[in-house]
Amino acid sequence: MNRGFVRHVGGEWHGNLDAFNDYLSWPSENEYQLKIVDWASCTAALGHDAMANWLRHNLERCHPSNVAEVRRELARAERGQGKTLLARFREIIAGNRNVHLVLA
Repeated sequence: MNRGFVRHVGGEWHGNLDAFNDYLSWPSENEYQLKIVDWASCTAALGHDAMANWLRHNLERCHPSNVAEVRRELARAERGQGKTLLARFREIIAGNRNVHLVLA
């Protein structure tokens, strides 16, 4: 992510999904294509294990009111259930109407 898209808008992305959404919405008035290269590798790498790892990291930083939900979501990911990290990325991308996802 930092080698591609983020370099064009400035800053460095550190894995926060809210920040990912912010990067996608900049600049909000222009439509553009976001090309994901080697989609098959992304699918394999961003499954339930990746989601569990991301949630473990997020658990250390989330607001205390969110801890219980993050723990529930983590338990589902560890069982191979619930959303994958890739599904979460796709939801964020789909929520940005100016972004057109291209899978390569």
